[in-house]
Amino acid sequence: MTASDKPDSLCPLCHASAMPRCVKRNLMIRQCTRCQHQFWIPPDPDSHVSTVYGDEYFCGSSGGYLDYVGEEALQRASARYYCRMLSRYTRPGRMLDVGAACGFFVREFQDAGWQAAGIEPNASMCAVGRQRLQVDLSNHALADLPSAQQFELITLIQVVSHLIDPAETLRQIRQRLVDGGLFLVETWDRHSWAARLSGHSWHEYNPPSVLHWFTRRSLRNLVESFGWRAIASGIPRKRIQVGRGVRMIRHATEQSRLGRWLTWPLGLAPSDWTIPYFLGDAFWMLFRVAPKR
Repeated sequence: MTASDKPDSLCPLCHASAMPRCVKRNLMIRQCTRCQHQFWIPPDPDSHVSTVYGDEYFCGSSGGYLDYVGEEALQRASARYYCRMLSRYTRPGRMLDVGAACGFFVREFQDAGWQAAGIEPNASMCAVGRQRLQVDLSNHALADLPSAQQFELITLIQVVSHLIDPAETLRQIRQRLVDGGLFLVETWDRHSWAARLSGHSWHEYNPPSVLHWFTRRSLRNLVESFGWRAIASGIPRKRIQVGRGVRMIRHATEQSRLGRWLTWPLGLAPSDWTIPYFLGDAFWMLFRVAPKR
């Protein structure tokens, strides 16, 4: 194996070689020479989830959330948006939210008539959801679910960019979706105007919590390589707390003068105020699963 063929320099999607793209917090982000996917591979994938997405990630982490549970109203409003959108394509059935945190999406889908459940690797988040929201959350990996457990809808909301192996996760999702079932994914678009304008200071260039940087085309190509068909896409309607917006920008710009200049007007407002998220660098795609052959 040559130096350029080390595991951390091979594209996790197409397995071609990759070249250095930029360095963020002393971590090298690479770009595939074939499919142009950008990624960072953690040196210890087995412990990555427990190390990076522990309790601090949801409460106080500079690279995560100031208070995820405190964003309940915002998260549930986002879930209602998707419930309304999905009503144009299907009726409620069995639904699984992968990476459900404390289950705000699960609760809203349940209220909309779905038989909803979620899986989440953080045990504390699962406990909060079960106790506070009375939702069906399990602290299991997708691979640990019984293969006979099938769903009409599986969602990955702001999760795909955090996966060690997105392709393997999609294979597992396919095994648990009924023929004709729907797969909904939301993530960030590195070809958006906000990402292009920000360059290497874009807020989502945020390893080690973020591992993959997709475009609309690269995500669609990946999912459709499994024989699924994209049937809809759009930009989610989001609101964000002022405090989190300030922290996101300053964290991305490494506390530089740029970060202070961009955020000083927001700093005049209370941190728990909410404002429309206007950057347009997030997107969602809905896919329909073709019958197994």
